[in-house]
Order: sequence, then structure tokens, then C-alpha cells
Amino acid sequence: MLKRVLMPLLLLGLIPEAWSACTVSPTTASPSFGTSVSSFTLTSTAQAASTTLVLDCDSTLTLLTSDTATLTLTGASTLVANRGAMKRSDNAAITDTIPVKVCGVAGCASGEATNGGTGYTWTGTPLLTLPGVRRYNLPLYLRTVIGQSVSAGPYTGTLFLNLYYSICTVGTVLTGCSTRE
Repeated sequence: MLKRVLMPLLLLGLIPEAWSACTVSPTTASPSFGTSVSSFTLTSTAQAASTTLVLDCDSTLTLLTSDTATLTLTGASTLVANRGAMKRSDNAAITDTIPVKVCGVAGCASGEATNGGTGYTWTGTPLLTLPGVRRYNLPLYLRTVIGQSVSAGPYTGTLFLNLYYSICTVGTVLTGCSTRE
């Protein structure tokens, strides 16, 4: 009996890599900071929005894997320093912008992904799943930067994000996982 159990485990250890095929989709494609925020409020109070990135991966067996997912900001329709920003959408001549923090932690006190800088890596609790179940709900928080003096009007922006993941479908102490984008 012991031979029958150990042989499949040893064979799993001989598989050098096993990649998951994954797809990513946000629960809200266009998070909103609200429809009516005054310029005065924006100057002194950060506005928050959030969504969840859902990472779905094919999986048949999970055993002792250490999965990670890293979000990076690769650009935006408007950049201010190393952050994406919203710009007036009704008048291109107005150059006012509202920078936006992109974070993996609520409140954006830490975990900010910046353009050309570091990303945010989810490990641990958000990546805990039941064996064979590979759906990760990765929280994504957006927060405006306070101190902006802008004219009244509609503001929009587009963020370009990459999610790099290292997800194993088969893993033991002896196997490794490869990163995919």
C-alpha cells in the first residue's frame, strides 16, 4: 500500500514545471469615485474606489504550492510623475489632473503600484484556495491624491496594468513554478 501512495508523489516531484492557464477579469471594469465630488472636497479629502481582480486558473491538482500574483502599473492615458491620473474629459485645453494611487491594500497606506516602480504582490490569505479550486479574488484599491486644485468638470482616465502570476497546478517540495504574464 505504501508503494502505491509514494510512487505517484515521486512522479510528481519529477515534473520540472506545470503551468496553469489563467484568465484575469475585474469585477468592475470602470470603478468610479462618484458622480458629484466638489473641487473643494477633492483638495482636502482623498476619494476612494475599489474593484476586485478575479484570477481564474485551470487546475487539476495542488499540493504544497506557493502561488503569487504581482500587479504593476505600466502606464496610463495621463501620467503625473509615476502615477496614473484623471484629466478633464469635456475640454482638452484644460490641463488640470487628479493623480490616482493604485494599491493592493485598503487605504493605500502601503502596497502602491507605481509606473516604472515596484508593483504589489499578493501572497498568503488572498491566495489561499481549496485544493483543486483556483479562483483568486485580488482586491484593488484606487485613491485620489489630496491637495489637487482643479476646475469643476468630468474627469476620466485609463490605467494600464499587468498582472504577473506564478501559479502551479502541480507542485511538491521538488518542483518549481514559472511566472506568466
